[in-house]
Amino acid sequence: YEVEQEITREDYSAPTVRVTAYDVLGDRIGQLPDVIKCTVTQPRNDVSSLTLEYAPSGVRADVLTGAVELGVEWSYTGGRIWEELPNGRFISQSMECNAVDDGTKAISFKGIHIGHMLEEAVLWEVPQDSQDSDGKWNFLSRNAGTILRTVWDAAVARGWGDGLTLDVTPSKDSAGEDWATITTLAFDKTITLG
Repeated sequence: YEVEQEITREDYSAPTVRVTAYDVLGDRIGQLPDVIKCTVTQPRNDVSSLTLEYAPSGVRADVLTGAVELGVEWSYTGGRIWEELPNGRFISQSMECNAVDDGTKAISFKGIHIGHMLEEAVLWEVPQDSQDSDGKWNFLSRNAGTILRTVWDAAVARGWGDGLTLDVTPSKDSAGEDWATITTLAFDKTITLG
């Protein structure tokens, strides 16, 4: 069942932003309608972050006190059509609130882009048959898919990445196309996927 809706220039308005809560790498919990202030920072060549102030008596305020994933969405159509902001998923990093809650102080939430989870995928061990003379994981004349899949699968085998998926194979990228480049790389065992 699909609905087509023609959007004209007159339909566009100033952007509206909303925040939706999810279980980390899981199901949608629902919108957080009582946001007081929301700032998304997307620096060039660095990890995006989110700071949020929320009414302590607001709808679903309790989800901000534990591990949670937040999606930031925007609409240029007065709220008729919503899209998630590019790189707009964040996992909780810290939260502060007034312990003697009299309703006058907001909950302060800080989140880091979900891609930061790739920083936890450390190589740790390099198989003996894949080591170069310096003990690095050596990928001789390999494509990016082979390198990504090998490092990803090694991290998953150690227990990292529950709930994450990598949509590539050693021969095809996420669009189903052949990998275009062959390269030679060597990684120290302290390298991460991030």
